[in-house]
Amino acid sequence: MEILGAELWNVSNLYAVNKSKDFRGPMSIFSEVNQGDLALEGTVTDQLEMRPHGGIEEYGKLCQERNRKRVAKARHTQALENCRGLHLILKPVMVKKKTASVKLKRRTRSGRGKVEVKKILELFERQPKWTLEDTGAI
Repeated sequence: MEILGAELWNVSNLYAVNKSKDFRGPMSIFSEVNQGDLALEGTVTDQLEMRPHGGIEEYGKLCQERNRKRVAKARHTQALENCRGLHLILKPVMVKKKTASVKLKRRTRSGRGKVEVKKILELFERQPKWTLEDTGAI
C-alpha cells in the first residue's frame, strides 16, 4: 500500500498491510447525534496492521517523539514586574507559635478519708456559714 503526501511528515510512504487473526468482530461503531440520540456509523469486520517497508527505525523515532510531546506538559515562565519579594518574607501572622508541651502530673490514688476531707474543705470555701442541717446533708 502506498500513501501519497507522506513526504511532508518525514514518514515512509510504502506500508505492508496484514490482516489480524485474533480480532473478535464484527463491531459496530456508534456516534451521538443529538442529546442522547445514537446513530450507527458503520461496522468493523477486520483489523489491519500497517508496518512501514523501509526506515522502521525512523518511524519508531517519530512515534516516540509524538508520544513524548503528547505526554510532556508545556512549561511557561512569567516575568513579574515591580516584584520586591515581599511575599517571600514571613509575616508575624503567618508564623505560628510553638505550643509549650504540657507535662501531665502523675496521678496517684489517695485514701478515701483524704478525698472526703478535701471535698468538705472545698465546700466550706464556697459557703463559709453552714447550718447544722446543711452539715448533716453532706
